[in-house]
Amino acid sequence: LLSLAGMLLWHGNFDIRAFSWDDITGKPAATINGEAVSREYLRNRLHTAKRIIERQYGEDIFVGEMGKNRLATLKREVLDRILEERLIAQEARRLGLMITDEMVEKELRRIGGEIYGSVENLQKMLGDDGINKDALKNHIRNSLTFQALATAKIAQAGEDVQPDAYIGAWLGQVKKAAKVVVYDTSATVDNTSAGGGGCCGGSAGGGCGKQAGPPDPQLESEASAVALAEYRKKNP
Repeated sequence: LLSLAGMLLWHGNFDIRAFSWDDITGKPAATINGEAVSREYLRNRLHTAKRIIERQYGEDIFVGEMGKNRLATLKREVLDRILEERLIAQEARRLGLMITDEMVEKELRRIGGEIYGSVENLQKMLGDDGINKDALKNHIRNSLTFQALATAKIAQAGEDVQPDAYIGAWLGQVKKAAKVVVYDTSATVDNTSAGGGGCCGGSAGGGCGKQAGPPDPQLESEASAVALAEYRKKNP
């Protein structure tokens, strides 16, 4: 096995730094209700988020011990965001809500035309942050899925609910009840629940490994403020 891996790395021009034993054995970064989040997908999302923040605040923001802590916090937040997206998609499928490729393309053209003048302008701007068209479409699909699910949930609840508060409360409940297993211990998220859910809740044999302690409040606040400022800049 080691000889084969060495041959692949030598002749296939693979970057040894991108590999880990979990990659070779096929373990994902995490699973949520049995659905896997691949390590490659998490790496790509983290790379994009990191690049956006570096362009805004300088490449030294993730340098040194403080920078490592910021990056670790960002990684946990990116994974938490991915898990939220998967939960929303799972509930949408349960309700029979479907976002077609045509709907995604239409929204892409609308955003590109109304806000950036053209889809080409939008792609060029996002390309500077390392976001390709597939990643952009994935983001749009997630956004449309959330909008469709929120509309359906609010319609079921009636007219007396506050939409944002209602959807926020629903998402908080399903996150607590979700069965989350995190294999990438550097991206452990806080998802405990008294009902037996949460990270490794009810899983045979575990799989979470070492649990990360609570993040430093100052670092968490710093990273959140940076991410929010960048998001508002891109999405006025």
